[in-house]
Amino acid sequence: MLIRNANPRHAREIRELITENNVLRSSGAATGLVEYTGPSVEQIAQQILGPYAYLVAISESAVVGFACGLHLAVCEASGDTIAHAIAVTHPNAFYAELLVVSSARRGEGVGAKLLDGLLDIATFTGREEVLTAVSLQPIENRPSLALVTSLGFRPEKEHTTSNGLVFGIFRKSLTT
Repeated sequence: MLIRNANPRHAREIRELITENNVLRSSGAATGLVEYTGPSVEQIAQQILGPYAYLVAISESAVVGFACGLHLAVCEASGDTIAHAIAVTHPNAFYAELLVVSSARRGEGVGAKLLDGLLDIATFTGREEVLTAVSLQPIENRPSLALVTSLGFRPEKEHTTSNGLVFGIFRKSLTT
């Protein structure tokens, strides 16, 4: 398996992974969680060319996972309200926003390799810390909790969205 920087031609496969995995995200609705429809193929391609760092995991010529993040100093490019909340206290951090691995490839270390790649990007670009958010309520994302803690992320705080969803904000220092 190869981990590499994404380019716009990977956008369609990234979009398919988002759709295949029914990623849940917070919404403004009273119910709290909605199926994350995500950006279109065209929007993903623009994000890859713009402020986002996108990595893809490629196996047998197919994208089997991806991760994306951005510097919180430019988080206005992100529609992620959690990123905006984190940016208030950590404006110079790197935010690991989304990581998705094909259901057929889970448990093989793909997610760890992708997140390690984002940590490398953050280090290379001079960031001193990386933050990420993991769903705690109403759905606790146990695989993500296990992944981030295994890579040295520590709980920073909890963030409750306007509709009552609770996310754990996890931080990893890159200077120690």
